[in-house]
Amino acid sequence: MLGASFVTVAAAALLAVRHVNRRDETVVGNARQLLPSGFRVGMELRDSHGLSAEAARATLALTDDGIDAIVGAFRSSVTESVARVAALSHTPVVSWGSEIPQLSDKKEYPTFSRTMPPLTFQ
Repeated sequence: MLGASFVTVAAAALLAVRHVNRRDETVVGNARQLLPSGFRVGMELRDSHGLSAEAARATLALTDDGIDAIVGAFRSSVTESVARVAALSHTPVVSWGSEIPQLSDKKEYPTFSRTMPPLTFQ
C-alpha cells in the first residue's frame, strides 16, 4: 500500500509531466520556446516506504533499465542510498527535501543535487 504523502507527491509529479509534454503555456508562458521539438518526459514511480534498502534496490533496477535521472527521495537517509547507487552509473539524482549537509560532499555523492539548502544554511 502506498503512503499518503507518496501519493500526493506522485500526483503532483504526474501533473508536472503532463504540463511539460503538452507544452502547457498556462503554467510556463513560453514552454513551447523553452523545450526542444520532440522533447518528452517519462516517469516511473517507486515507493521505498522510507526504507533505504528498498530505495537502493529500486535505484539499481532503474539504472539498469537506463533511466536518465532520478527525482527523490524526500528523506535524507533514503536519499543517501539512492545517491550512492545512482552514482555508480553516473545517474543524476535531485531531491526536494533531503537536508543533511553530508549530501553536499561531491566526492561521496557526485551526481546528487537538491532544490533546498542543507540544514547548515537554514
